[in-house]
This record gives sequence, structure tokens and C-alpha cells, in this order.
Amino acid sequence: MKRDGGISDGGISDRRTSNAVTSGARMLTVVGVVYAIGCAGAASGPTVPGDGGPVADDTVTPNRDSGIEPPSPEAASGLAYDDRGLSRTDIGAGATDAAETRQCNEALAGRGALEIDCAETGCENIASCCVGRGDCCGDGTNLAPPSLAGFSGCGTDVLGCLGDTTGAVFGSPSPTITADGTFAPGGNGDFDSGLVLDPAVDLRSTRLELTAHFVVPSDCGPGCLEGAAVSVSTQDVFDSTTHVDMLAGLVMSGSRNEVALVVAGREVEHWPVATAAAWRLRLTPDGLVQVIGDTTTLLTSPVGYVPAGAARIVLSGHDLNPAPDHRVAGLSSLDIAATRCDIPTGWGARESFVLREHGGGGTIDPPVSALSLVVDDSGVWHAALVIDNQLFLAQRPGTIPSELTLTGALDNPVFDPEPGNVLGSPAFYASPENTSPIVLMPVATADGTFLMRASVTTPTITSADFTTLLAPDTEIAAYDSVTLARVNATHVAMIVRRTQRDGSIDYGVYDASSDVTSLMELPGLHLNDALAASAAPGFDADEVAGLALVGQDHAWQLYYARRQGARWSIGLLVSDDLVYFRHAADGDSVLLSDGSARESVGVRGPSVVFDDERVTLIYIGLDGSVSWPRFTTRRATSEAVWLR
Repeated sequence: MKRDGGISDGGISDRRTSNAVTSGARMLTVVGVVYAIGCAGAASGPTVPGDGGPVADDTVTPNRDSGIEPPSPEAASGLAYDDRGLSRTDIGAGATDAAETRQCNEALAGRGALEIDCAETGCENIASCCVGRGDCCGDGTNLAPPSLAGFSGCGTDVLGCLGDTTGAVFGSPSPTITADGTFAPGGNGDFDSGLVLDPAVDLRSTRLELTAHFVVPSDCGPGCLEGAAVSVSTQDVFDSTTHVDMLAGLVMSGSRNEVALVVAGREVEHWPVATAAAWRLRLTPDGLVQVIGDTTTLLTSPVGYVPAGAARIVLSGHDLNPAPDHRVAGLSSLDIAATRCDIPTGWGARESFVLREHGGGGTIDPPVSALSLVVDDSGVWHAALVIDNQLFLAQRPGTIPSELTLTGALDNPVFDPEPGNVLGSPAFYASPENTSPIVLMPVATADGTFLMRASVTTPTITSADFTTLLAPDTEIAAYDSVTLARVNATHVAMIVRRTQRDGSIDYGVYDASSDVTSLMELPGLHLNDALAASAAPGFDADEVAGLALVGQDHAWQLYYARRQGARWSIGLLVSDDLVYFRHAADGDSVLLSDGSARESVGVRGPSVVFDDERVTLIYIGLDGSVSWPRFTTRRATSEAVWLR
């Protein structure tokens, strides 16, 4: 087993290169570059570089310069450079620009706020307030079935009237189309009949609106059970003995001349059918239900609605003892509108990575204590893994999301530390400006935790030239959780957790060069306030470790691992400019253990990729003895507008 350098006697011993980091009062040396950070408002103690952490860069496209411009070294607070904050493309009514972000920051600073308050005047429309909201969403493809504009002119065959929509009829008597173009659901006194549409809708990330024009039956007396409904349902079987199990729906009753809202099979509210001609049911992924009659909002409330991962739209009803020669209950049209929202708790199924030997051989099952993933410009996924305290690299073969193949043999690690030294969580960083991804590695020694840096010169690298990027000093003992994400062609945003010699912990935010060889700490920021114990109602942590920064939909999202007792989970902070932050789930975790054996003690070590309106969260599952590399995904918007 070869050794590519290690740390001993208080410094880095490497046979190729060695860089010393000299820390004086607000002096910074990074790979031979010296900055004087002599501003009155700067954080106390030496300013130190960092780059990396358990994060995969989100590979923001070159025309999306969505990040911080370098602040003036003389800036005394974050407000001095707000106007150089995130650079966004104007996307309409919900878009925020630097001026709006500055206005929000000034309002927060004026009352001494420590976190973003979306209810603050001037903050209502900033991009970070979109996260977790069902009224700030964007377009997406194939989110729901197309609308059913009408049923006339297509005969009596229901399926023949669907056009581009696909679906299946169910029940007996089966649904039909009447001569006047009404969808008559059929059914009888015991069971429902109707039409179920495809595809299913992921209500955890989709805002769905169903606008129905009900046809009220004529001469429907007290004994008449005619009715029609439009709803969403997660049930699997629709047949001749179906009772539609409504997750949420509107039900028109002919005998009562009412339209009722049903949620989770329970009637919540009802209104006279004459209230409106068009009845709209709006379901948001943050759990709100709205009923709108024509243009009047009749109800806005959670009412027990729980968004589901895969729900189908159902047109249904029943028909018992109708009067002869009368107009039947049904629908004349159904408009379906769906938009995608960014809901950070809407994760899908979870999977474990399968590791394969170098050369695509058999599967291996080594203990992986940490990993980071990055996607290069060609779409290839690369991973850095710590196995038995050694660093290895891997690639995802083709488009198989759950497989990683090592680029070298298990007896040939990319980095093998000196005896007694311990590797932390590695990080990959890739951008269009760097021909080679950058690997970053914390290494713990008896004298503290150093941060190492190397460039990966080829995708199949089996060794790397690591150099010391930053070293502990008399005040700082360790640089142990670090993350970075692309800002633009010349700047990288970087956040590092620093452990002081007295045991206290703080978090620094830096503006780094594109190759992450020089940086400047940004003063006057509120990340430490956001991670304080009383920062948000649901936030409580004995430890925060493992950071993953990603630029998404014109805002920053910072995932972090937190420990409560012995259990780990993953939370999320959001920010427009890395000055103020907000807990996206009121401080609650956005990813908890799923209860499986591989996550019995929790989840930690987040690494994030945002690509093609999909967030992939790579993490470590903990079972108390073995660490499991795992991942999950959710859909999210890349261009949202406010839909209030």
C-alpha cells in the first residue's frame, strides 16, 4: 500500500510539495497568497481558508451566475455588500433581485433580527422564502394529466373523449357520455363508477388545481342518490366494487344541491351548488387545501390534508333512482393545472449504493465512513469515498443511479494517511472553469485537523498530489466540516466549521477563487446565529457537522447533519446572499431515519446535486456499527414565480 503523504510533527510531510499556512492577527496565507483582513467588523481571530466538505457541487450552468461577488475588505458588515449578492435572472412577479435582497436585509438589521423573516416588509418575495412554500412554484413537464376541456362531439365512449389524456374506466354501470356532452359517472347505490386518469401526480412537490364544471341533475328528490365528484386518490384497485377513497375531493350531491369538500374520506365543509359555476380545488405540497368558487375563495385550511407521493385524479359518482328523462349528474369539463414547488421534505424512496471492484468486477461491501459526489460537465458522476481510513475514487457507470465502480484496486488508495492520522469527510468540487475536479480532505492529527487539497487530473485517477491548504494554529484546532459551491466564473462560495482550541465551534463563510487556492472571509454574516440553539422553533442539536451548499432556484440551500443524543438527521438552511439564513422547515429535520436497519441510528454526511429539476441527496446511513452510503431524490423547481 503506498503512502501519498501524511501529517506528522505538527505539519504536512509530503514528498512532492509542502505549503505552510501562517496565521497572525487577521492575516491569511493561502498557497502563497497573502490577504490582510484588517476591517473593524471582521470576526475575531485569524481568518483561515477552507474548501470542500461532504458536498457535490450542483454544476450550475455557466449562464447562471447566481452568487456572491467579492466584498470590499473594508466592509464592516454584510450590509456593505448585499448589493453584490446573488445575481438572478428576472423571472417575473416572484423574482428577487439584489435590491430586494438588500431591502430585506436592511429591514432585518433595523430590528436586530438574526434570521430571515418572510413576513417582514420587504422580504415577502425574496427567493429563499420560496423554499417550502406552496404558493411559489414553477412549470414542469408531465406533472399531471392534460385537462378535459369537454366531452361533446366524441360519441358515448368515455375513453374516446380523452384525447391526449390516458385513463381507465371502472364500476358498473360504467360511465358514459350523454347526448348533451356530459360525463355521466354511472355507478349504483352501493358502489362508485368513473374514470381514473394517468399519470399519477407527486403531490409532495406539485401544486395541483382541479377546476370542475358540475352538471346538476334535474328533478332529483330526496330518494335520488345521484352525484358526481372529482378527487385525488392513492388507492390501487378500481373495479366494480370500488368506493373511491378520496385523499381530497369535491363531491356534488344532486339531492342536497350542495358541493362538499372531502379530505381523507371525511366531509369537511359544504356549500350550495348555486354558489359557483366553476369549482376549483387547489392542493399545495405544503399541506394547504383551498376551495374557490368562480373567483371567490371559500376555504383555505390544512383540514387534515397530507400530500402523497403518487396520487391519481379520479372522476367518479353514483346514480340510484334517477327521475325519468332527466338531466343526469356529471361534469361538463375538468381543467387540470399543475406546477412544481420546492418542498425540502418531499423525498422519494431511498436506496443504498452498490460498490463494484475496479474494472467493473463483482460487488464489494467495505465499510464506507464518508463520501462526496460531483457531476462533471459531461454528466459523469464521480465519488470520493473513505474506506478503512483511506481515500478512494469511484464513478457511476452509465446511468445506473445506484452503482459506483472504484477507479483503482482496494490495495491502491488515492490517499493513505500516516499511522495515527484519521481522514474526515472528503469533498469533490467541479466547475466549467477547472479542467480537473478538486478533491478536499480533512486529516486529523495529534496537533489538530488539517485541510488537504488536490486536483484530479483524469477521471480514472488512482493517486493525487495533496498539499496542505490550511493548518491548525494556536487558536483554531480543526477545520473539519467544509462545503463549497460555484458562484460564477471567478468565485466560489465556501463555508467551513472551525473548532477552536477552547472547544467552541463557529462557522465561517468565504469568497474563494475559482480554483479554491485563495479566499477571503465575509464579515457580518449570521450563519452562527442560524445554528444557535434557539434559532427556530423546531431546531435543537447537540452537534452540527457535515455541510452541503448548493445553489438552487436563485437561492442558496445549506444542508447540514445534526445530532440529538445519539441520533443523526439532516436539516436545511436557506439564504439569498449568505448574509441572513432561514430554517426551511422551522428548524425540523428535512430527512430523518426511515426506520430501516441501515438507518437505525440516523442519517448524516449530506452531499447534494441539483440537476434537471431533481435534487439528489447522498448521505450516510448509520446502523450503530456500519456506515452505509445511500441516496434519495425529490423533484424541485428551477424557475419559480409567486402564485398568490
